[in-house]
Amino acid sequence: MAVAASLALAGCSSSDSGSGSTDAATSAAATFDPTTIAKDETIAALLPEKIATAGTLIVGSDTTYAPAEYIDEDGTTPIGYDVDLAKALGAVLGLKVEVQT
Repeated sequence: MAVAASLALAGCSSSDSGSGSTDAATSAAATFDPTTIAKDETIAALLPEKIATAGTLIVGSDTTYAPAEYIDEDGTTPIGYDVDLAKALGAVLGLKVEVQT
């Protein structure tokens, strides 16, 4: 049993000498901007005409689950990775995204 525990813990360790690549990845993730995603005409063409004509993707969100979805310090703006994902999806579809809480 002790051997199994040792092997499991060894699998969780890192031999990284601190090259800083993790910091770069974290920094890149923190600066992700879903508005830089281009519309994909092929995917957008699959939308029902009524949705494409409306031009808005309305997303419901319970903004009490940081960091997934929560309200920014301004007290009104929904933010988080779920909100970013919805905005990225809207960008691909060529739709404006409205997050409702």
